[in-house]
Amino acid sequence: MLFSRMMIILMLMTAGALLSCTDLEGGGGGDIDSDSDSDSDSDTDSDSDTDSDSDSDTGECISDCADRECGDDGCGGYCGACNEPSEDECLDGGVLEHFEEDQLGVCEIFTCVYTSEEFSCPAGSVCGEDLWGSGTCSGQAPHGNLELATDTSIVGWACDVDTPWKSIDLHLYFDSVPGDASPTVKIVTADASSEQPVSDSCGGGDHHRFSYVPDTSLLTQLGSGLHTVYAFGINSDGLGNNPQISNSPATFTIP
Repeated sequence: MLFSRMMIILMLMTAGALLSCTDLEGGGGGDIDSDSDSDSDSDTDSDSDTDSDSDSDTGECISDCADRECGDDGCGGYCGACNEPSEDECLDGGVLEHFEEDQLGVCEIFTCVYTSEEFSCPAGSVCGEDLWGSGTCSGQAPHGNLELATDTSIVGWACDVDTPWKSIDLHLYFDSVPGDASPTVKIVTADASSEQPVSDSCGGGDHHRFSYVPDTSLLTQLGSGLHTVYAFGINSDGLGNNPQISNSPATFTIP
């Protein structure tokens, strides 16, 4: 009897110990899950901060070319190139500051700078503005010489002594004159190289010759026979007179 009671007590103690261990394992499992959740939340926050910093670092560069003609735009590019000269300007005392047409400017910090030459306006000329608003010498009419007129070549020279460094245009009228209802006109530019006597007559410059070859359409329009060509020098300022040059008009024959 005593032995049976002791066995029952021992079995009850063993069962109690097993239940206690089961509770401990369950509680430990809860703690592990809680820690895991906490670590996961922490990792998520860290990733969010990293993404935010990354977005901030990849912003695009905004170029700045305000009040700049040329130079660095602040983002590795350029605000512009100096490829056109400044316009001629009149200075005090009838002096003209002239900028060459084929000259390229140099960028100094933010501004294009061009090397210029100063000319005193010739006697009889005054310094003022041309038809396009830039400074120029004016007051004298163009002159030149129509040296040859044939059905294959019309040549000569012309210039405006107000601006001897410029090449001027000529208007060639065939069998007509300015004011006619339907004139036949060709425009040529006296910009071919010229010799020293021509330069002396123009007051300077070395590109005052012109040459025009009548094309087939013009010859067909005029037809065979005797024809007349009138050559008018066009004033460099666009404002003055556009007179005929010497030896104009001239005649030529189309076979």
